[in-house]
Amino acid sequence: MTIGEKIARARRAKGWTQEELADRLGVTRQSVSKWESDAALPETDKLVRLCELLHMSCGAPLRPEVGEEALPLPGASSGAPVQGQEHTVVGPSSGKAAGSTDERAPDVPAAGRPLSGGAVAFILLCIVAGLILMLFSSVLFFVSAGQAGMVELTVFFLVGLALFLLGIVVCLFLRRR
Repeated sequence: MTIGEKIARARRAKGWTQEELADRLGVTRQSVSKWESDAALPETDKLVRLCELLHMSCGAPLRPEVGEEALPLPGASSGAPVQGQEHTVVGPSSGKAAGSTDERAPDVPAAGRPLSGGAVAFILLCIVAGLILMLFSSVLFFVSAGQAGMVELTVFFLVGLALFLLGIVVCLFLRRR
């Protein structure tokens, strides 16, 4: 059974049209149609939300060995876990359990995801250290104009500039993902 067949079967088991599923996921009906016909695959965040809505484990549509027994059957209770597993699935953007009343929580676009604490600390460290080095070397350059040590001050300034730019580039790169 293909991924598309598993999605279509689970959607029909819930009694939803492609349009209804698309509305709940915040995508077009054509996207759902492409997924079900195996012309395209859902993005990871959409796949997770899809599995939540259809009460499937995230591995069910992806593993070829998981067949019909892992998908919800017509008439199965909508809040029951798959194959007797007890778990609570939390949505990537809503923070609510799959059985909560708001199943149409908006998706967070990739560019709007918050960065982790470690990434924020690294970016801030690079930017602040770079600015301090550039400021310190600039002040010393003007205070000691004409004296020896200009090479070291230039190196400090360039290292500071490199750290500052590294922080900016890492921030932009992580925001884009």
